[in-house]
Amino acid sequence: MAATGTAALLACLGAGAGLGYGLRAGDLGSRVPSLLGAALSQLPAALTVAAVSVVAFGLMPGWSVACGWLAVAVAGLIELFGPLFSLPQWALDISPFTHLPKLPGAQVSAPPLARLSAAALALAVAGLAGFRRRDIA
Repeated sequence: MAATGTAALLACLGAGAGLGYGLRAGDLGSRVPSLLGAALSQLPAALTVAAVSVVAFGLMPGWSVACGWLAVAVAGLIELFGPLFSLPQWALDISPFTHLPKLPGAQVSAPPLARLSAAALALAVAGLAGFRRRDIA
C-alpha cells in the first residue's frame, strides 16, 4: 500500500503540475511528460523513507511509528535547512532526497535511482523477514 499509494500520489502531482504548466505555457505535449517524470523520480527516495518504517515494524514494533516519523522529519529537515546552515556533505547525504537528480532541467542519472531503489528493497525485505520471525500470537 505504501509503494502503490506513494506512486499514485506522485503521478497525480506530476500530471497536475504538468497540466497546469502546459496549459499556461501553451505546450501541453511536452510539459506533462516532463513534470510527470520529474515527480516519479522522487519515488525511490520516498520508498526508502517508507522502508525505514517497515524495517522498524519488523524488528522493533513498539518503536515503528516513532522511527517512521523520525525518518520523515530528518529527511525533511535536512532538505529544508541543510543548505541554509551549510551542513557538510556527509550530513546532507543522510537524506535520500539529496541523491536524486534535480528534475526537470538536470540530466537523469540512473545509478542514484538504482541505489535508492535497492536500499528501499533491502530495508523492506529485512523488515518483512523480522516480521515473519516474530511471535504474533
